[in-house]
Amino acid sequence: MSWTFKISPNADVTFEPWFEVTGGGASAKKTFRLARSIDSEASSMPAENPPEDTVAVETRTDESAKPDSGSTIKFVGVRDTYLRGETVTVVVIGKPNTIYTLKVKYKSGYSTAKGLGDAKSNDAGEVSWTFRIGNRVDLDFRPSLEVEGGGELAVHFFSVTG
Repeated sequence: MSWTFKISPNADVTFEPWFEVTGGGASAKKTFRLARSIDSEASSMPAENPPEDTVAVETRTDESAKPDSGSTIKFVGVRDTYLRGETVTVVVIGKPNTIYTLKVKYKSGYSTAKGLGDAKSNDAGEVSWTFRIGNRVDLDFRPSLEVEGGGELAVHFFSVTG
């Protein structure tokens, strides 16, 4: 599977955009940097050695390419809906003894709630975080739980109700 798109030449190069693919109940996300200029030499560079101002994007067109292929991060008991002000515990199973980072993205940006950030998985790969959803979180936006670590990223979208 592949997609082709064009980025405006007026795009802000200080912004960090991302690709996000969602399907089959899973989501995969990859950030990249915008190039200041594009030339034929830079676009033919191998992915292992991209120049400073370009992005190398690997695409797969075989049938085994799936948004969550190979990911070891799995959410456990995470719900699709939470209440404003609710205390939430997020549990994931990933690689053993690995540092994972939980970020919560709201309409207003990433949360700074106490309890988010880095945590190390145990010998079984289990790691958890506990935080509180704010009382003024926008209800017209689907926030996301983003867990990154061990070279992988897993995203779970949820709703907030009043």
